[in-house]
Amino acid sequence: MGGRLCSETEWQRACESSAGTSCDWSYASAGTTCNDFDNDVSPAAGIQNDLLPTGAKASCYANWGGSATQRIYDLAGNAQEWTAPRSAGVNPMRSGSYNDLAGGTHCQFDFEVAGPTFRAPNVGFRCCRSTAP
Repeated sequence: MGGRLCSETEWQRACESSAGTSCDWSYASAGTTCNDFDNDVSPAAGIQNDLLPTGAKASCYANWGGSATQRIYDLAGNAQEWTAPRSAGVNPMRSGSYNDLAGGTHCQFDFEVAGPTFRAPNVGFRCCRSTAP
């Protein structure tokens, strides 16, 4: 389909876009807008964090324009996302996930790297492409 792992720069630019304005989170403010540690997915007592289908939190998107087709969902929280390797064996993850506090879902948070065989239920990826289809 012509996709590849996004570079860290591409991922961060998308996260900070929010209709062309720079912001700390893809949706312009912290809170329960996206699926992070503060979002319980069940009304049951206790902490109820889990991965949600992409776009399940309808207001959790970076806005690249005025229409719904120009939205990038779940750049903050839900799943940490692999980005292109910095070097051999140094594979950065961005975005934070459903079990991270708001500070870990910040667009500029880039603390986590993992080896090529790392696996976890809160890690995923998204594809980038250089040109529109």
